[in-house]
Amino acid sequence: MNSQPVQWFVVYDEKEVQRLAELTIDWMRYISGSKTPLSAYAARLVAAWERGIDPICWNAPHLLIAHIPENSLTAPTDAIIALTHFDIAAPAFGVGTCWAGFLAAAARSWKPMHEALALPAGRAVAYVMLFGYPQYKTYRIPRRNPVKIIWR
Repeated sequence: MNSQPVQWFVVYDEKEVQRLAELTIDWMRYISGSKTPLSAYAARLVAAWERGIDPICWNAPHLLIAHIPENSLTAPTDAIIALTHFDIAAPAFGVGTCWAGFLAAAARSWKPMHEALALPAGRAVAYVMLFGYPQYKTYRIPRRNPVKIIWR
């Protein structure tokens, strides 16, 4: 349909990135001890945060947030496709990326995070990606499990 539903919100200020990481940790404190599958994992991330480690944004300087119309059936896929293009193209410009799943989950379910982002009415976070100039240069991609394919 070529509806192009994805819009972008860039968090360029490093202090704002850290504030959003802290809000994600607050969400994890909230879900710790609940019946959510993430609860046990959340406790470890909160503990790391309290030791001075940022397990949410890994001290990345910037965030790219893809946001879409609420309740759209096709927009979530469009957003992932668009972010994947960013993820693939970024290294050509010397930019490193990382998918920010915990921050994305908090943005979709934690009211204080939703309020902090202040997206336009009727819009929802699809996913979040960290980006910046990497501290280390990589020389190969990480090893992957062999692909499993069924041919008919």
